Amino acid sequence: MSGTGRKWGTAAGDTGTTSGKETPQEKQLGKESSDEPSEKEKWKAEAQENGCDEELTEAQQKKMESAMGKYLKELTENLPAFIQESEAEEKALPDVENARIIQVSKRIEDQKESTDEKSELIFQKILFQLVEGTVDQKIGLEVRNRLQKEVDGMKFDAAHDRVKKEILYKNVFTEAEKKFLPLYEAAVKKTEKRLRVRFLPILEKQKERTEHRMFFGKRLDMRTIADTGGAVYKRTFQGKKTDAAVCVLVDNSDSMMGQRMEAAKAAALTLYDFCRKAGIPVLVYGHHTDGYSHNNPSEETVYFHGCAEFAEDRNDRLRITTMETCGSNRDGAALLFVANKLLNRPEKHKMLFLISDGLPNATCYSGSYAMADLRKIKEKLVKKGIVFQAAAIGWDKKAIQEIYGNAYLDISDLGELPVRLSKQLAKLLRRAN
Repeated sequence: MSGTGRKWGTAAGDTGTTSGKETPQEKQLGKESSDEPSEKEKWKAEAQENGCDEELTEAQQKKMESAMGKYLKELTENLPAFIQESEAEEKALPDVENARIIQVSKRIEDQKESTDEKSELIFQKILFQLVEGTVDQKIGLEVRNRLQKEVDGMKFDAAHDRVKKEILYKNVFTEAEKKFLPLYEAAVKKTEKRLRVRFLPILEKQKERTEHRMFFGKRLDMRTIADTGGAVYKRTFQGKKTDAAVCVLVDNSDSMMGQRMEAAKAAALTLYDFCRKAGIPVLVYGHHTDGYSHNNPSEETVYFHGCAEFAEDRNDRLRITTMETCGSNRDGAALLFVANKLLNRPEKHKMLFLISDGLPNATCYSGSYAMADLRKIKEKLVKKGIVFQAAAIGWDKKAIQEIYGNAYLDISDLGELPVRLSKQLAKLLRRAN
């Protein structure tokens, strides 16, 4: 083939220099061209490998250039779409991420709001407890002062007149003390339920009731006025009120410590709950002395623990179940005090239950002298219409029986104390009605 084709490395239309010498740039270009094979030489080498020793013709070069141009054109046309898809994906990706970020942020805000609400509730609860404690303390102090005036204005018999008397009225309780209440309630629930089932129906029947659909009567019953059989009358039966008030007095002296005190608390709580459910006013008190040895009764202090007044209070049960033992017992002073409160009630029937484990042992108040005083007090109370019951749970039951006679109630088994007192209360109420 003649040398019609040009070397790829020389410019098109180049005829050489006039001087026949190559410039440094041309030398450098020629050097680069000689070092690296031209595209034409590459195609020639490929052609030789394929069994063709001839150089590429101009037609073949044009055909190759045309194919390459077509490919580049297609690539160029498709490139914008590819770029657009990529951009769309890039735009979509941030949207998804933004959505996730927004969702996470919302969760964090919700959790923060929930935490804030919980914190607010906790704060309100603490604040309420503080306010409640302050209010309870103030109310307790007011009640205590009123009761103290009551006892200060009361006249006692000679044996107890000189003794100092102080009212204790607890109205603020710790969380630990509050947790004990359900345990006592569970222990007395069975006894109280038995008493309620057996006796409350009797009280219910004594309430005012009306019978309808009667054939004879003085009053028409508008509910049955259209009865074709003529049962158009009604009759009202007057109810019978359970006209009674109950007082429970518990010995809080040191000798009552342990099981005796626990049994006494359970019995007091049982009687209290039953009376409240039956609509019977109930009073619960504990008593003890200061426990010190004195030469003169005027130096001794008798404490009256106000657990439950006749007017119901939400802390009554807590005061009953948190009674503690201390000192000794001057039963005469305590009996006179609660009996005075009971006698001031308007109810017709008045019942007083004393729970004690032994004889009195206070300053200048023990032995036969104390026994004679208690016997005299019991007789005085009975004459004034108080039904008296003394539950003896200690070692000197025989001496207690000598004092109270037919009002004595022997409790050999401490576990039976709530049951025995409850049955006795039911019996007395049945007689009263």
